[in-house]
Amino acid sequence: MQTINGIYLQGKELEEFKERAIKSSKFEELLEAINDLLGDDDLTKEQLLIEYGYKGDIELEKDYVVSASQIVLGNESKTARIVYRELKDLDVPESFKLQGQVLTPDKADSRHLLGISFTSEGELEIDSIHTDYPDTELPDITEPLPDDPNYVPQDTENYAEPKEKKGVAITKAWWTSNGCLPGGYQHCGGNCGYGLKHGGKKPINYTDSCCVLHDRCYGSKTKNCKCDSMLIKCVRNEITWATFAIRLYFGPKGC
Repeated sequence: MQTINGIYLQGKELEEFKERAIKSSKFEELLEAINDLLGDDDLTKEQLLIEYGYKGDIELEKDYVVSASQIVLGNESKTARIVYRELKDLDVPESFKLQGQVLTPDKADSRHLLGISFTSEGELEIDSIHTDYPDTELPDITEPLPDDPNYVPQDTENYAEPKEKKGVAITKAWWTSNGCLPGGYQHCGGNCGYGLKHGGKKPINYTDSCCVLHDRCYGSKTKNCKCDSMLIKCVRNEITWATFAIRLYFGPKGC
């Protein structure tokens, strides 16, 4: 599984993507839940700022590629965040496409990081991610994604190796089967982690820690499909493109 190529969205395409996100079926319910958690700081759709929009191709299996898009919206104080995703020609539950994060003070004036998602039946779920979060803003989700101005969805002839195309270098595969996930990950990715060829240092974030548990589960007598389910549950409140790809790849398989 790998993200082959993609591009950050800009201009009209990005604004239209935001409008589709706001009009999605569960958006109002998610925004209401966020406002309940924020208390006095009521957040409206008009106040939502775009953190980034991105579209790219994810190769799930050999010769099976899906095109996906993701937009991340948030408030000015960076205490609320919503992510909306679209997938072309891939049937996934509506609940897979929308989730959020909120950073809210608790009674002791410390900050509580919460994740908001939907079950496969469409029911809202709120999970505690961190009960004593040390920062005043939500975690940074910047990632080193391919950004090719000549990106064409499912342009498979350019997948195999980096090459020149109209004077722009095609970015190497973002997630390869024999290395670590770019961006400093030490355990996410094929052949990446303790005792493997790549990585193996201290996990850089929560997602990386989930990958450690996944590796250890694979090394035990537990069925791999159960390990995959554990990984999906572990990363379900993370909203980076990396965890989007993880959920897309491991999630639908089941035992």
